[in-house]
Amino acid sequence: MQTIQQAISDSMKLIALIEEGTMGQSEITDKVSALFSNEVSARGFMAALSTSSVTLSKEAYQGLLDGLKQHQEVAYDLLVKNIIMSSSATLTHEENGKEDMRVSSEQVTARCLELAKALNDVKLNAKVEEVLAAIHTFQIDPKAKDVTHAMWFDFFERWGYEGRHLDEAKKHVKSLLGL
Repeated sequence: MQTIQQAISDSMKLIALIEEGTMGQSEITDKVSALFSNEVSARGFMAALSTSSVTLSKEAYQGLLDGLKQHQEVAYDLLVKNIIMSSSATLTHEENGKEDMRVSSEQVTARCLELAKALNDVKLNAKVEEVLAAIHTFQIDPKAKDVTHAMWFDFFERWGYEGRHLDEAKKHVKSLLGL
């Protein structure tokens, strides 16, 4: 079984090949789609992509988007979670005076937002509305977990998010809906 570190390393190699322009749009779509059929490789790819400074051609970017759309449930969950995590990390790094880490987290948020906006998908918008409702409910009463928001409550609890973290994340997540 592949580890997350292996998945990130493999994904970084794939991203470098994509950036070189050695693959066509359909090959990129197929490779990205294959990665998103496995949770560990999907997480590794999202980590590698969101922290890289890769510049993709229009064709390569479209191949990437098409690959993500083939596994919407996994891809959209990871995108929204990465936006929440990186924007929350930005706040924490700012509070701790770690400017270089703050800037890095801010860049991850920006890359994930760019990708999410480029997907421009109603299913992603539904995921965003779902997480916004979960944030709202969680901030009112973190113990009010219900079936609808259970996954998000577990995610917030796992990472120890407090009101200020979720307020910061909410600003970015809302921007996907044009709010």
